Amino acid sequence: MEGVAAVPHNVVVPLLGSPDPKHLVTIACGLAGDDGTVDAVVVIELSPLLPLDARMDEEEAAARRLLARARAVADASGVRFVPHIVRAREAASATGSVTPGRLAELLSPAPATNSRGPTI
Repeated sequence: MEGVAAVPHNVVVPLLGSPDPKHLVTIACGLAGDDGTVDAVVVIELSPLLPLDARMDEEEAAARRLLARARAVADASGVRFVPHIVRAREAASATGSVTPGRLAELLSPAPATNSRGPTI
């Protein structure tokens, strides 16, 4: 339609147990378009027995590596990329919390067999 500005798409991509985020991020970049944003989320799930600020050095390092690979894919597509590492008791509920106040589409991957942090 003429005279109607296109609204940039915001796409949230949970990278749960995905050692290679290329496929998911490529799809998200296509959905987001040139003016959109891809918010990539890695949730580090913590047992209820641990405080949310417990040291999870290995999981955080793995999450950073995973997000770096995802950023490379988004950069090649020319789409704005926002990485998120979230600590939570449950990954599913935490994923939606990364875009408060913004309308975003959630790209839902197949369920991960190991959601206790990123797989490397």
